Amino acid sequence: MKGQYKNIFILSILVTLLWQTSAYSQRDREFLDAKNLYEYESYEAAKRAYLQLLKKKPGDLEIQYQLGVCYLRTLKKDSAVFYLENVYAKDNNHDPHIEFVLGKAYHYNNRFADAIKYYNLAKKEYATLVQNGQSSINNYELEARIKACDKRIKECTYGAAYIEQPMYVKIRNVGKKINSEFPDYAPIFPENEKFLVFTSRRKGTTGGKKDATDDHFFEDVYIAYKNGKEWSPPKNIGNKINTKYHDASISLSQDGNTLFLYKDRRAGDIYESELDKSDSTWKKPKSMGKNINSKYRETSITMTRSKDTVYFASDRPGGFGGLDIYMSVKDEKGRWGDAVNLGKQVNTIYNEDSPYIMPDSKLLYFSSEGHSSMGGYDIFFTNKNKEGKWGEVYNMGYPINTSADDIYFVISADGMRGYYASVKGDTEGEKDIYEIYHPTGDNILALKPEKKKRDSILQTQPKVLLMGVISNKDNQDKIKAVVRLYEKSSTQTAEENNTSVSEEVSSDRDNGVYKATMIKTGKNYMVLVRKKGFYQYKKEVNIPTNITTPVKEDIPLTKIKPGDKLGLQVLFGFDSYQIQPRYISHLDSIANYLKEYTEMVVEISGHTDNIGNRWYNNLLAKRRSQAVINYLINKKGIPAAQVVFKGYADSKPLGTNTTVTGRALNRRVDGIVIKVNLKD
Repeated sequence: MKGQYKNIFILSILVTLLWQTSAYSQRDREFLDAKNLYEYESYEAAKRAYLQLLKKKPGDLEIQYQLGVCYLRTLKKDSAVFYLENVYAKDNNHDPHIEFVLGKAYHYNNRFADAIKYYNLAKKEYATLVQNGQSSINNYELEARIKACDKRIKECTYGAAYIEQPMYVKIRNVGKKINSEFPDYAPIFPENEKFLVFTSRRKGTTGGKKDATDDHFFEDVYIAYKNGKEWSPPKNIGNKINTKYHDASISLSQDGNTLFLYKDRRAGDIYESELDKSDSTWKKPKSMGKNINSKYRETSITMTRSKDTVYFASDRPGGFGGLDIYMSVKDEKGRWGDAVNLGKQVNTIYNEDSPYIMPDSKLLYFSSEGHSSMGGYDIFFTNKNKEGKWGEVYNMGYPINTSADDIYFVISADGMRGYYASVKGDTEGEKDIYEIYHPTGDNILALKPEKKKRDSILQTQPKVLLMGVISNKDNQDKIKAVVRLYEKSSTQTAEENNTSVSEEVSSDRDNGVYKATMIKTGKNYMVLVRKKGFYQYKKEVNIPTNITTPVKEDIPLTKIKPGDKLGLQVLFGFDSYQIQPRYISHLDSIANYLKEYTEMVVEISGHTDNIGNRWYNNLLAKRRSQAVINYLINKKGIPAAQVVFKGYADSKPLGTNTTVTGRALNRRVDGIVIKVNLKD
């Protein structure tokens, strides 16, 4: 009997332990499920999962941090501050990006002074990581983050100024009849304003499926008609236009007879559909052709009233960076001519999108992440002068523009009403359509605040000689190279405005000496040197105010060598060679890097963990390498001769294959330089 009680006691302990293990396993599974959603950038679904987890583990800082990021990437960005502040107060080293993320949270909430403080802290943290060289984040990405901090600090400065001097306009949500709980945007209408066409990702779109990259339904085009002063309930525009993939309205001709569409064919192309007047339906869309569409991304377009000129956005090579605005003119045979970039007056190194040309063909609206944006896309406008050149670019100001994206602006022909997509306090979904009007009934064309008075006194500034020697860092051999100096007193950086070069000089072929003679005292200069076969040299140099003797600044250049690491690291799921969405921006950075260093030939190396046989792992490693190469070549235009694929299976692990974390680190693609081609 005693032994029987003993067995029952042991059994009860085992049952309790199994129940506890099951409970913990369930929690772990819930956390992993939430984290997978987070890492695949399904932030809305991840947010819901983390909110449930937080009820069970209210003090978990990792859950709070990732929940804060989810709020930043979804609708209620103001909620991010609470969670991120709490994490930072308890553990300011919780994540290497926490200061940057907290800065973004303050930025989105118009707390610009707080945002600037944390962006500066983030810059300091990133600079320390670069200096120490011990971060898991590669230096190229850290330097990109430092640049991002600088840009965001500038945005906060603009934002504070705009809010201090707001535009005298009224903005109202067009209401639940048009806007849904899902993203609604890209409003367009003809000159007579009889109907409104827009894009929505609401439930019930054609195909009914969601895009795995953001957990939203695929885009469809909807139409609503004007009944007096009200809009009718919107209807799906029909299956001649909409498919089970992305289909977005981007423009209408001003007579309302031609509808322009974005379709995610190839990288993204522009199509046009004509109105069939016999039954008021839209015909099957046709591609705009090779002079408008390229193998790169074309996202938006606008047509003049005369229908002979279009302005469109594209990220094709040869622009200033990101999406640029181009124009094309129709020839006498009705064919669109070569695309012409609108130039540096309109385009920046950042994205420009959603152009809209007024009926006079002289006033152009567009959205940009550059210029004087206060955050994300802001709406700008510019006028064409008598010589046919675009003039000064103006920001439409606050409250039209915000710290989030403000885009797809269109305006009525009489200039009395404007419509655009934005995220504001009364937003129904992720983006809503808003109407802008003047409270006194005036038109809202070309709104701009009064310019500040400019100081008319021109001061002559003393100048000093800046000189030094350019040499090979490894062997001190002297090098002939071009030195560009950018004065840093303007609001734009050297990368943003190539015309701000203060002086450009070449070093001597024999002794490597360069001399810049037009350097002003009391100024900061960015020194840039790029010599083929060497990494770019970049350094800020301060010129003291009262100095009269030459300032010496030697320039050591680091040679590009086979074996140099590319700074590429893409991790893969188990037995997968699909690139996860979170690595796309990283690959875009690598593509830009390869475009800068065209002399590099790099090996894109695929790796696996040690699960599975060597033959299969070698095949999987090659497929991973090829997936990255395909993206770089097909999506970003990197020449095939510049990238070589190689599979190493599990022969070059980064981590131990005895742990889950180590194996995850080994399922990767990285890259090295294998050749430096110095031939022209």
